[in-house]
Amino acid sequence: MDLYEDVTQIYLTAVEGLFLLPQCQIKHSVEGKPWFACPDFVALDFRDRRIQVIEVTKRDARDTVELAEKLRLSHRSHVEHYVRTTTLANALEYPFQWRFFVRDEAAANALKQADAYKHYVATGGEVEVATLHAVFASISKIMP
Repeated sequence: MDLYEDVTQIYLTAVEGLFLLPQCQIKHSVEGKPWFACPDFVALDFRDRRIQVIEVTKRDARDTVELAEKLRLSHRSHVEHYVRTTTLANALEYPFQWRFFVRDEAAANALKQADAYKHYVATGGEVEVATLHAVFASISKIMP
């Protein structure tokens, strides 16, 4: 993990109170064929009853747009199926929420303009985009 992932992990646990599994490896597709992905975190939100798939990036706005591709069904279905059936062993029926922690407002706005992001939201998908600046600001309020 890099510094930004470490700080995001502190934020997600200390501020939001989530249970985190860092670097969750997805090892096969829905069909059981070898397929690999590694979200930065899988989080369990017991208060709001959500399974969160979280990606963190410090890339600039132009490169951040690529993250939206993870919301396409061709990627998302494998990740969500693996997390639900293998990682969590079908223990939770919570819906999925995707979260992206990006460098700044420009990156957040660029991500929200990507076709895959718009399609996911239009079809009822739950996604949230936050800036690393907001994460740092939140943590600074609780640190001595």
